[in-house]
Amino acid sequence: MNPYAPPGEHVVAAADPAFAPPASPPLPGSPAVAASPERPAPRPALADASVTDAARVTDASAESEPSAVDRVVATLPPLERVTLVLRYRLDLDERRIARLLRVSRDDVDTIVAAGREHLAVTLGVSMHDVERVMVGQGSR
Repeated sequence: MNPYAPPGEHVVAAADPAFAPPASPPLPGSPAVAASPERPAPRPALADASVTDAARVTDASAESEPSAVDRVVATLPPLERVTLVLRYRLDLDERRIARLLRVSRDDVDTIVAAGREHLAVTLGVSMHDVERVMVGQGSR
């Protein structure tokens, strides 16, 4: 169970092709590796390992019940939810998030601000306390 998925939805956001970076083309002069039953086709290299890190974090947290903060985060719109998880749970900076989501850094700031506002209202805390709650609470 993904604690960041909306209620009733059991999908890992990082596995969504919309959030995966494009596959890298093969390097010139590199040998092509054919797929066979003994050797599966090679996986394309990721532009940034943080997408797989996000999947690992959400998979690891599936073993326990989600916290109240996780349940509120799960109700956020998908882009806000993913952006806040990348920012506060994986501690990525705005530049890396922008590159992963293929948006501008200003857009990341706007999305984070909107997500923080939604969390502040829903959790009944100040905008300043949202970061402390997101970072301090963790995924449990």
